[in-house]
Amino acid sequence: LPSIIFLQVYLAVLSQQCDDNSAYLQSHVKVKSDPCETAINSGSCNGTTCAACDPTPDGADIPSIGSRFPSGYLSCTGAGACQLAPAAASKFYDFKTSDDYLTCSGANACDRFQLNNVGAACYNGQDAGREGKFNLASSTCTNDVCCNGLEVCAYTHLTNVNTLSCRGKLACKDMKAELTGSLYCNSSSEVGAVGACSNDQASFMFSGNTEHCVECYGKETCKASSQFIFQGNEKVKMTCGMPTVDSAGTCAEARIGLHQDTCLHLVCEDNTCTDLTVMNYTSGSTCYCEGTGCANINMATGPTNLKCLEVPNGNANPCGASICSKSAACCDDEVSPSCGSCGCNSPPPAPVVRSEDATAASRTSAAVANVAGDPHITTLDGKHYTLLRQGSFLMWAFSGYETTVPSATHGMKKVPMDFEIFTHYSGSTSFTKAILLLDKSNGLKTPRQALELTSLDCIWRAKTPSWRDVGTEFLQLRDADGDSLGAFNVSKSLGNHQNVQLLMKTENGYRKIANVFVRCQPGSHMAAKVKMLSPKTDLDFVRGEVAPDGQRFPGHSLGSASKLGLGVSFVAQDTEFSTSSEWTALGGSEDAATYLKEVDTQGPGTFLKQCSNEEQQEAEKICNKHWAKPLPEVEDASASHAIFLADCVYDICAGAGEVAAQLTAEIMRID
Repeated sequence: LPSIIFLQVYLAVLSQQCDDNSAYLQSHVKVKSDPCETAINSGSCNGTTCAACDPTPDGADIPSIGSRFPSGYLSCTGAGACQLAPAAASKFYDFKTSDDYLTCSGANACDRFQLNNVGAACYNGQDAGREGKFNLASSTCTNDVCCNGLEVCAYTHLTNVNTLSCRGKLACKDMKAELTGSLYCNSSSEVGAVGACSNDQASFMFSGNTEHCVECYGKETCKASSQFIFQGNEKVKMTCGMPTVDSAGTCAEARIGLHQDTCLHLVCEDNTCTDLTVMNYTSGSTCYCEGTGCANINMATGPTNLKCLEVPNGNANPCGASICSKSAACCDDEVSPSCGSCGCNSPPPAPVVRSEDATAASRTSAAVANVAGDPHITTLDGKHYTLLRQGSFLMWAFSGYETTVPSATHGMKKVPMDFEIFTHYSGSTSFTKAILLLDKSNGLKTPRQALELTSLDCIWRAKTPSWRDVGTEFLQLRDADGDSLGAFNVSKSLGNHQNVQLLMKTENGYRKIANVFVRCQPGSHMAAKVKMLSPKTDLDFVRGEVAPDGQRFPGHSLGSASKLGLGVSFVAQDTEFSTSSEWTALGGSEDAATYLKEVDTQGPGTFLKQCSNEEQQEAEKICNKHWAKPLPEVEDASASHAIFLADCVYDICAGAGEVAAQLTAEIMRID
């Protein structure tokens, strides 16, 4: 008893003593700080600063200071960046505004991370975004999500997504996603070509009473997916496999559930759709199927099974002609997805910086060059002229830049890069008939890799080591040591669209030097665009027809060239970029060389032809039909229209026909 009395007295005294320090005790016991707060507020996290985050309290707004992340997004870069502490595994962060987006790059970046109110999200790297929960919210952003890498976004739960893109081996495996737009599953990437959007726990639920495009490309893509569920009144086109890619097992054992009044158009290539089942949960839904793979669909009768009908004759798009006519997710990229293209509002301007900092901050911007029509050439600094010659020309080259690459035998080694693009203009109207991409990096005289396309059939062909057709493929560029120096990343969408990314290897991975876009009409000609998104200093290493004025060759300016009477273009001969070498000597194929000899004009040609007033007015009508809106990279719509119209009328007067207007408009409109 005395001991109990003593304890009561002691506690009473202790409590009185603590009263004077109550504020101190509350601040150190009751409140716990988030170890990631400072890095998150800066908008830049890595595997050290944001490795064991703890939202305090659950649902904590980020950034905790200010209304936006400084750059308009939260960047989680490096292995293990942006992971929750084990004790915080059930907690969420809330973006303070859904005008901000999330980007996660690196192995296990954003693994088991949980966020609400996100504008858009991009994941790149093995297991990035794995087992995370991310709830998107309507905003100025297009609410798209892009996942690229080995098992990236596996077991992840996404809600309120517009369009989802999954690229890479087992990307989006066993994912649960709620979408209002489209789904693109493509196993093609540098990390493998099997099983994107697959496994029996995967579930993709679509709603919105609208159109949905679902594309499953690559071996075992969308295989055994538990459900593709369409909530009702949806119009759907789902394509399983493509002819140029190994599609074995694509959509095999997948289950598609249709709710009231949904129209499904299935396209099943060979070796696809095996045991795929279509289930009709309510009345009024219809399924159509086209392709040789339709015979593989599970047509077993059952209380919910729906039999797919043949596509009616004369109706190639039974559920709607516009389905799948829109572009892919705003962030989609075969190498490194970027949410910067998703239309999110930029944050308020940063404080004024010192002049030297301002110079550094402006080193990155897009530079764009076009070759279209007869050909009309726009250089990377915006000069515009018309070439009046037939033959092969160096259109663009990137050479002299020294990169550092990982080497299996030398640790790190320095390699001088050398990419070249040649074009061939044929006939008296000298339209573009062929394009040749070469890699001569590390001082090679003979190209290490050659990639070629002609207007005979508009199919990419690569020399690896013999010439073969290429569809969608990641072509590694390796030296004699077996070390990767870069890649030609080839993609081909439907129609006449062919694109290639020229990638340079660095000690930090691949860096995109240029995008090459080609629009080609078989049996006619092509148009091409080169877009450089690299630092402005990269332009110092560019030469060729589209190089910035002053780098083309010493002492020459396009502004001094003679002006063409029929429009706004200057004319040039480009003698300095012409080559007398045979197409095969440059690195092209015998077949292409034979084709170019057939379409070349023998002897002198007439390069200028005048139209009558009536013919010119008719040409203007044709050209304006293909001009629907201002060009994305040109602020002055009237000036861009004037350039297009003058070039287009000139081409039609030269006998090119409406295809010249179509291809030129398409290539100029690429953003």
